[in-house]
Amino acid sequence: MREETKKRIMSKEDKKTLQDNEYNKCTKWIEEKDNGQK
Repeated sequence: MREETKKRIMSKEDKKTLQDNEYNKCTKWIEEKDNGQK
């Protein structure tokens, strides 16, 4: 998480968007990793 989120400066919508982006990055990375192993 970014500093802004830790300090709670961001709005709830911004937090949600940031969390979704981080989640999507993680799932994409995991999928790529899994595909590379098969």
